[in-house]
Amino acid sequence: MAASDDFKLKLPSNPCMRSARAPVGPTGQQSCCSTNTRAGYAAALAEANGPAAGLAVLESIDTEAVSHYQPYWAVRAHLLQRLGKTREATDAYDRAIGLAEDPAVREFLLHKRG
Repeated sequence: MAASDDFKLKLPSNPCMRSARAPVGPTGQQSCCSTNTRAGYAAALAEANGPAAGLAVLESIDTEAVSHYQPYWAVRAHLLQRLGKTREATDAYDRAIGLAEDPAVREFLLHKRG
C-alpha cells in the first residue's frame, strides 16, 4: 500500500517496545533495539510514510554498528534510489553487494542497482 496525503501509518517514533524488562545501557536508558530491528523499522516506515522517513531512521544508527551489516546497506540503497539520489544509492548498493554472501541476493542487488 502506498502512502498518500490522506493516509499515513502512525508508527511509534521508537521501534522498540519499552518495558520494565528491557535492558538498560550505560547511559541509564533502555537499550533494547538491535540494528536489525531498526533497519527493519526503517524499511516499514519508508513503505508507509515515504523513503525520507525511513532514511532518517537509518541515519540515526551508528555507522560503525552497521559497517558490515548487509541488510542496512541494501535498505539504504533502495531508499536513496527512491529519493533520486543515484550516486549515493550506487555506493550503498556496491557496499550491500560486497557484503552479500548469497549469490541470489548479490544478483538481485546487481539488478536493482542497474
